[in-house]
Amino acid sequence: MDYMRLAAATVFGAGLGLSAGVFSYYILRLAKIPHLALPRREREEMPLVLRRFLSKENEEDELPPWLKRWSERTSFMLKRSGVRIPVMRYLVGLLVGGVGGFVAGVILMKNLPAAVILALVIALAPDVVLIGRVQNRRNKIIEQLAVAVRIFAAEFGDTPQVPRALSITARKVPSPLGDILRQADTDLAAGKSIDEVCLFLMKELDFEYGRMFVQLLRLAWDDAAVRPLFTRLAGRISNLQGLIYKNASGMAYSRFMGMFVNALILPEFLLMRSLIPETGYFLVYNPIGRLLVVVCFLSILVGMLLDRALSGVET
Repeated sequence: MDYMRLAAATVFGAGLGLSAGVFSYYILRLAKIPHLALPRREREEMPLVLRRFLSKENEEDELPPWLKRWSERTSFMLKRSGVRIPVMRYLVGLLVGGVGGFVAGVILMKNLPAAVILALVIALAPDVVLIGRVQNRRNKIIEQLAVAVRIFAAEFGDTPQVPRALSITARKVPSPLGDILRQADTDLAAGKSIDEVCLFLMKELDFEYGRMFVQLLRLAWDDAAVRPLFTRLAGRISNLQGLIYKNASGMAYSRFMGMFVNALILPEFLLMRSLIPETGYFLVYNPIGRLLVVVCFLSILVGMLLDRALSGVET
């Protein structure tokens, strides 16, 4: 039995070391992508070997496609959610949290499947938070867009000039939509074409009614007769606001209770193990108890994946 445990520990250690090496390699490769590169001061503080590695010719094309997609998506999510940390630090934090969760599961629960699930839960938790922040920002922009469209329609009706109407609207609308419109107004004043400005707005207002507003804005540049369409669009956005509020209020309590109950699973396990040793022994060593632990942690993972999928549905 001791030999079997030693062999299992050796295989586990070798696998963990190999995984750490692979992840470290990809972290270094990610650091060579221009938009993910570390700040200059941090690069200068790194060991000479790593600085030489990062100073080589950019080899982004050699990165696996899935890693490119992940880096681009994560960079976009961090920017949209207002979290001002480099993607590299975010990735390192995920890896450290996942490894910590795995080690805690092995040491505290002595349950390899539960440890793997716990590592995945900890690694996915920040992504769920980012998606929630991005969705909240989008809902806030939708809420502000109805008012912005009405202001734009009124100003455009008085003087059919898109730059003037956009400038006045940008000054009257608060953040976050106000920041987007002010940037568009600044770009127009700086001499950028209306097509370039509309492309910027399309990327920022990346939902159905946002894109409709941008399309009307582009049409209004050439034809002032589209003014009544802005009023109709404002009415549709107001109806959408009502649906968003209704859905959010209907799901808020259930979502909060689900997250709250799932978050208590690990503390409850530790508390029961310390206060009631017999229960702790059952959950750690009894096959049925071990299966129960796996099912509990699996419910957390499934709940997070469902919440992530539902939050990611475009409005």
